[in-house]
Amino acid sequence: MERVAPYDLGGGSVARAFQTLRTELLGPGLHRVDADLLYQDGTTLRVTAPFEVLGSSSDTPTLLVSADARRTDPIPLEGQTLGGDV
Repeated sequence: MERVAPYDLGGGSVARAFQTLRTELLGPGLHRVDADLLYQDGTTLRVTAPFEVLGSSSDTPTLLVSADARRTDPIPLEGQTLGGDV
């Protein structure tokens, strides 16, 4: 949980040095980052960002797209025809 900057997805506190997210520690495949935003009026909003971790550095990245505003259920963009708001 990140409560203070730097927001590096590594958890911790202000006293801890910035650390990048080490995706090699995640298994290959689709993953997601969830963030729960707490507003001053007490309301909350959960936002989600999917991302893909490849099996090795020699793999070619896959561009994913989701028509959902929350970016859920992304699919590979290759060979797709898109229209409207994406």
